[in-house]
Amino acid sequence: METKLTLRLDDKLIKHAKAHAERSGKSLSKMVGDFFALLDDLEPTAGQQPAKDLGLLDNLPPVTRSLLGILKPGHDVDDKRDYRAHLEEKYR
Repeated sequence: METKLTLRLDDKLIKHAKAHAERSGKSLSKMVGDFFALLDDLEPTAGQQPAKDLGLLDNLPPVTRSLLGILKPGHDVDDKRDYRAHLEEKYR
């Protein structure tokens, strides 16, 4: 089932998005839907089809695609701790 969604955005952003959609050969609705689907790429909610099954990951740049899956699920990311450890190692 499809439902209408109203978004309030800056005029310049809308013009830019419409131009991008036209260049891509997609509708603006399709682009927004693709973006929303990517938000839950790694952990889809109950009953939701993973983005990889929808073919949405095929359009990622090669560098970005190569980074997918680099962190193991449940990996504890603590940016401040990791950066501090990096600096301590660097300046020993």
